[in-house]
Amino acid sequence: MPVGDVLRLEEALSAWNVDGSSDALSQSGSWIRDAENATGRRRGRCSYEGCGNRAEIGGHVYMARVGCVIAPICKPCNRPSHQGRMQGAGARLRANIEVTRTFMTTGMHTAARRVPASAPAIRKRQRRCVSCNGDVSSRPAGHALCYRCWTSERRARRDDEEEEDEEDDE
Repeated sequence: MPVGDVLRLEEALSAWNVDGSSDALSQSGSWIRDAENATGRRRGRCSYEGCGNRAEIGGHVYMARVGCVIAPICKPCNRPSHQGRMQGAGARLRANIEVTRTFMTTGMHTAARRVPASAPAIRKRQRRCVSCNGDVSSRPAGHALCYRCWTSERRARRDDEEEEDEEDDE
């Protein structure tokens, strides 16, 4: 879907405010005005599910399975400190709203990501050594042995090669 296209949401979708959008410039000087011009509709209620406030601004929102869009949202939902609108908070855009597709700026790509304080910690799956079952999570992704087992296996292989060389010499 190209930038500027209007998308009507058939169902509520997971979404969060985009961090680092201050370097994005609207065509008319107002993101909400650009969205109204693109959709032909006047702003109504905030696009976030569960919010009944009037939409006052066009906010940069990242939607799951879609990407970055401009959605009509209220000022409280656009605040950087709003924990419920951060990535991982479970926020959703309502069904039957129209959003305008936009691009991610350099600022958006490089911004530090904010996550809500109450977000569950994502535990990285621990990788195990195939020989001794020790933790190898800190080793590079392709490593299946811990350092101790790797050196032991390498030493054993070298010893076997030396024995074969001695037998060949006889």
